[in-house]
Amino acid sequence: MKKIMLLLLCLAVLFVGVLFVAGDKVISTIKKSGTEEYYVQIHGEGETSDNRRVYTLKGYDKEGKEKELSFDSLEARQLREGAYLRLYVEGEDQVKTYEEVQKNDLPASIREKFQP
Repeated sequence: MKKIMLLLLCLAVLFVGVLFVAGDKVISTIKKSGTEEYYVQIHGEGETSDNRRVYTLKGYDKEGKEKELSFDSLEARQLREGAYLRLYVEGEDQVKTYEEVQKNDLPASIREKFQP
């Protein structure tokens, strides 16, 4: 009985350790599932209200289809002017998460749509 309890304790500690180390990656993957990718370039400071910073920008999917998208910056911080972001959009316009990308990471079909 003690061996079983010790084994269960070890498995629980291992499970918690894996979640601690890989938790952010797992959560990020879950947020991205079932979404479409759009790309935007940051212009301006966004609008602040209720302790949030909201950006409304033109975004493009990999085929170049344009869509106006609004999203909150994480932790209400101001995003870097000129930065390129990959937005993960669910449904018509719900931005689930985003990540900064380099211009070289943009699909070739939309690179010319953004300022240098």
